[in-house]
Amino acid sequence: MIKQTIIKNISIGDGSPKVCIPLTPTSDEDVIKELNTVINLEYDILEWRIDYYYFYLSSDHLKYNTRIIKNAIGDHPLMVTLRTKGEGGKAALGYAEYFNILEAIIEDGVIDIIDLQVKMPEAFLSKVIRKAQQKDIKVLLSYHNLKEMPTNDKIIDLYQKMNNLNADICKVALMPQDSEEVEQLRNTTSQFINENDTKPIVAIALGELGSQSRLESDSIIYACIDNPIAPGQVNIKEVREYLKYK
Repeated sequence: MIKQTIIKNISIGDGSPKVCIPLTPTSDEDVIKELNTVINLEYDILEWRIDYYYFYLSSDHLKYNTRIIKNAIGDHPLMVTLRTKGEGGKAALGYAEYFNILEAIIEDGVIDIIDLQVKMPEAFLSKVIRKAQQKDIKVLLSYHNLKEMPTNDKIIDLYQKMNNLNADICKVALMPQDSEEVEQLRNTTSQFINENDTKPIVAIALGELGSQSRLESDSIIYACIDNPIAPGQVNIKEVREYLKYK
C-alpha cells in the first residue's frame, strides 16, 4: 500500500501523477533564460539539476540562484538534484564533496525536495536525510543503473532499503534489454506495493523500450521540455496530452 507524501499543495502517491520538469542551466545567465521558458508550462514540480551548472562547487552561487528560482516558480515545489557521472549525471566528485554541497543547500532551507543517491555511504546518507527532514525538506532516494535491469530481488531490496532509510519518495531508473524486462520492473514494483506499506515509488525503465512505462507512473512523471536529459524521457506536451485520457 502506498503512503502518500504531501509537498506544499500537492500529494504524491494519491490522485493523478505529478509532472516534474528539469531546469538545466550551465551559467547564471542561463538560469533566467530557462526560467522564462518554463514559467508558462503546465507542470507540478521543478527539478534543478545542479550538476549541469558550472558553479555547482560554489555554495554561494547555488544558494543565490536557488532563491531566484524559488521566487520565480511561486507555489510549485522545487527539487534539487546533484547527479554524479556514475549514475548518468554530469558531476565528477567524491561522496564527501557530494554531501557537502547538498548539506549547504539543505541548511539554507529554501528547497522543498532533495534527491539523494542511495548508493552513497549509508552513515553519511542517514545524517543528511535527518537534516533535510528537520528542515521540512522531503527526501527522494534514487538509484540509477544505465547498463542493465537488476534482478527482482535486487529491486525489492532497493525499495526496502529506501523505506528503511525513511525516504519520502523512492525512485529507481533501470535499463531494460527487452520488453520482458520492462514488464519485470512493472510486476516487481506492483508486488512490492501490494505486499508492503511503502512511500510513493517512481519506477522508470530507461531508453526507448521504457518510454511508455514513464507515462504509466502513478506518482511522478519526469518529462523533458525540449531535448531529453535521460534516455527515453517524454516531452511535457506529450505527457499532458496522455494524462487527459488517463
